[in-house]
Amino acid sequence: MQLRNEKVWRYMDFAKYVSLLNSSELYLSRADNFDDNFEGLLPKRVLNRLSEVWRMTPAKVLEFYNYCKQWVYINCWYKSEHESDAMWKLYSSNSYALAIQSTREKLESCLNDNYKLLDVQYIDYEKEDVRQIVFPTLYSNVV
Repeated sequence: MQLRNEKVWRYMDFAKYVSLLNSSELYLSRADNFDDNFEGLLPKRVLNRLSEVWRMTPAKVLEFYNYCKQWVYINCWYKSEHESDAMWKLYSSNSYALAIQSTREKLESCLNDNYKLLDVQYIDYEKEDVRQIVFPTLYSNVV
Protein backbone atom coordinates (compact mmCIF):
# COMPACT_ATOMS: atom_id res chain seq x y z
CA MET A 1 0.00 0.00 0.00
CA GLN A 2 1.35 3.42 -0.94
CA LEU A 3 0.73 6.18 1.54
CA ARG A 4 1.21 9.73 0.35
CA ASN A 5 2.77 10.91 3.62
CA GLU A 6 5.09 7.96 4.23
CA LYS A 7 8.69 8.95 4.87
CA VAL A 8 11.38 8.32 2.27
CA TRP A 9 15.14 8.67 2.68
CA ARG A 10 17.97 9.23 0.22
CA TYR A 11 21.45 8.39 1.52
CA MET A 12 24.42 9.89 -0.29
CA ASP A 13 27.93 11.17 0.10
CA PHE A 14 28.56 14.89 0.41
CA ALA A 15 29.77 15.30 -3.20
CA LYS A 16 26.47 13.91 -4.55
CA TYR A 17 24.55 16.22 -2.23
CA VAL A 18 26.47 19.27 -3.52
CA SER A 19 25.77 18.12 -7.07
CA LEU A 20 22.06 17.86 -6.23
CA LEU A 21 22.04 21.39 -4.80
CA ASN A 22 23.95 22.85 -7.77
CA SER A 23 21.90 21.15 -10.47
CA SER A 24 18.50 20.91 -8.72
CA GLU A 25 18.25 17.50 -10.37
CA LEU A 26 18.22 13.95 -9.06
CA TYR A 27 20.99 11.72 -10.38
CA LEU A 28 19.55 8.74 -12.24
CA SER A 29 21.52 5.52 -12.71
CA ARG A 30 21.03 3.36 -15.78
CA ALA A 31 19.32 0.10 -14.83
CA ASP A 32 21.86 -1.98 -16.77
CA ASN A 33 24.76 -0.60 -14.69
CA PHE A 34 23.83 -1.95 -11.25
CA ASP A 35 26.43 -4.03 -9.41
CA ASP A 36 23.82 -6.57 -8.23
CA ASN A 37 23.12 -8.98 -11.11
CA PHE A 38 19.74 -9.85 -9.60
CA GLU A 39 18.56 -6.22 -9.55
CA GLY A 40 15.76 -5.96 -12.12
CA LEU A 41 16.20 -9.57 -13.21
CA LEU A 42 13.35 -11.13 -15.18
CA PRO A 43 11.85 -14.05 -13.19
CA LYS A 44 12.16 -17.46 -14.85
CA ARG A 45 8.40 -18.04 -15.14
CA VAL A 46 7.96 -14.75 -17.01
CA LEU A 47 11.07 -15.38 -19.11
CA ASN A 48 9.82 -18.84 -20.15
CA ARG A 49 6.32 -17.60 -20.92
CA LEU A 50 7.60 -14.66 -23.00
CA SER A 51 9.82 -17.11 -24.83
CA GLU A 52 6.76 -19.16 -25.79
CA VAL A 53 4.61 -16.18 -26.77
CA TRP A 54 7.32 -14.37 -28.72
CA ARG A 55 8.66 -17.63 -30.22
CA MET A 56 12.18 -16.83 -29.14
CA THR A 57 14.66 -18.78 -27.05
CA PRO A 58 14.83 -17.71 -23.39
CA ALA A 59 18.37 -16.51 -24.07
CA LYS A 60 17.13 -14.17 -26.85
CA VAL A 61 14.28 -12.85 -24.67
CA LEU A 62 16.78 -12.16 -21.89
CA GLU A 63 19.16 -10.49 -24.33
CA PHE A 64 16.35 -8.21 -25.55
CA TYR A 65 15.22 -7.47 -21.97
CA ASN A 66 18.77 -6.60 -20.89
CA TYR A 67 19.19 -4.43 -24.00
CA CYS A 68 16.04 -2.46 -23.04
CA LYS A 69 17.35 -1.83 -19.51
CA GLN A 70 19.83 0.70 -20.88
CA TRP A 71 16.89 3.10 -21.36
CA VAL A 72 15.59 2.73 -17.82
CA TYR A 73 16.99 5.16 -15.24
CA ILE A 74 16.57 4.83 -11.50
CA ASN A 75 17.04 6.91 -8.35
CA CYS A 76 16.59 4.84 -5.19
CA TRP A 77 15.01 6.03 -1.95
CA TYR A 78 14.51 4.05 1.25
CA LYS A 79 10.97 3.95 2.66
CA SER A 80 10.81 3.90 6.45
CA GLU A 81 9.62 5.93 9.41
CA HIS A 82 13.19 5.94 10.77
CA GLU A 83 16.78 6.16 9.58
CA SER A 84 18.54 2.90 8.84
CA ASP A 85 22.03 1.97 10.01
CA ALA A 86 22.22 -0.56 7.17
CA MET A 87 21.45 2.15 4.59
CA TRP A 88 24.12 4.41 6.10
CA LYS A 89 26.65 1.59 5.70
CA LEU A 90 25.56 0.76 2.15
CA TYR A 91 25.35 4.24 0.68
CA SER A 92 27.85 6.33 2.59
CA SER A 93 31.36 5.19 1.78
CA ASN A 94 33.01 7.80 4.01
CA SER A 95 32.29 9.99 7.01
CA TYR A 96 31.13 12.84 4.73
CA ALA A 97 27.65 11.52 4.09
CA LEU A 98 24.11 12.57 4.77
CA ALA A 99 20.51 11.50 4.39
CA ILE A 100 17.68 13.54 2.95
CA GLN A 101 14.29 12.81 4.51
CA SER A 102 11.08 13.67 2.67
CA THR A 103 7.68 12.15 2.02
CA ARG A 104 6.41 10.22 -0.96
CA GLU A 105 3.96 13.06 -1.71
CA LYS A 106 6.66 15.76 -1.70
CA LEU A 107 8.95 13.66 -3.87
CA GLU A 108 6.17 12.94 -6.37
CA SER A 109 5.30 16.66 -6.52
CA CYS A 110 8.84 17.37 -7.77
CA LEU A 111 8.60 14.94 -10.67
CA ASN A 112 7.05 15.50 -14.05
CA ASP A 113 4.91 12.95 -15.90
CA ASN A 114 7.96 11.21 -17.39
CA TYR A 115 8.86 9.80 -13.96
CA LYS A 116 7.11 7.23 -11.78
CA LEU A 117 7.63 6.25 -8.16
CA LEU A 118 7.47 2.48 -7.83
CA ASP A 119 7.93 0.30 -4.78
CA VAL A 120 10.57 -2.40 -5.05
CA GLN A 121 9.18 -5.91 -4.76
CA TYR A 122 11.61 -8.60 -3.61
CA ILE A 123 10.62 -11.98 -5.01
CA ASP A 124 11.93 -15.52 -5.44
CA TYR A 125 13.48 -15.50 -8.92
CA GLU A 126 12.90 -19.24 -9.38
CA LYS A 127 9.22 -19.34 -8.37
CA GLU A 128 7.48 -15.98 -8.50
CA ASP A 129 5.36 -14.64 -11.32
CA VAL A 130 5.56 -10.86 -11.43
CA ARG A 131 3.00 -10.20 -14.13
CA GLN A 132 0.66 -8.50 -11.68
CA ILE A 133 3.46 -6.71 -9.82
CA VAL A 134 5.43 -5.09 -12.64
CA PHE A 135 3.92 -3.63 -15.81
CA PRO A 136 0.59 -5.51 -15.62
CA THR A 137 -0.54 -4.12 -18.97
CA LEU A 138 2.60 -5.43 -20.69
CA TYR A 139 2.07 -8.93 -19.35
CA SER A 140 -1.73 -9.03 -19.66
CA ASN A 141 -1.39 -10.66 -23.09
CA VAL A 142 1.15 -13.18 -21.82
CA VAL A 143 -1.22 -15.10 -19.53
